[in-house]
Amino acid sequence: AMVMSYQGTSEVEAVGHTVEVLQGMGTTVPRGLPPRPPERLLAGPRVTDSASRFGFANPVLRWEAAAGAVSYTVEACGDAECARLVSRATGITATSWRAEGLSKGSYLWRVAAVSASGLDGYASRPRSLELTSDQPDLEPPVVFLAIEGQGAAESDNRVVLGPRAA
Repeated sequence: AMVMSYQGTSEVEAVGHTVEVLQGMGTTVPRGLPPRPPERLLAGPRVTDSASRFGFANPVLRWEAAAGAVSYTVEACGDAECARLVSRATGITATSWRAEGLSKGSYLWRVAAVSASGLDGYASRPRSLELTSDQPDLEPPVVFLAIEGQGAAESDNRVVLGPRAA
């Protein structure tokens, strides 16, 4: 079992041992063993995306790495307190997540860092997410290169430009 105390304090008892879990702390209780000593919950990651409106249904959401995190949990919700959970992804080891399975609409999303012991840290401040289409973006971008003047494309994906070339 895991107990995280985001507000207030708690007591956890197992196999005759009790630990107090103060605000901002958490503990794990292995089956048949006493509760482990409480540890500090990780801070909410800082979201780096500024975009909140997307014309497709599978945007990539990004955040900064949180110190001590081994993975992240991302939630898309219908309200700021996340009482109306719409989507939840766990075990994310990168600092980004592609939203999948969301339909056209307005949501809030947040991300929480997970510690090595498995405790969920504090969630980031909820951010708005508006999807104006039910269609996912599945086509990669296409890039064209035009050389003005002398230049050549090399076999190792380099382009070499001659004098005064652009």
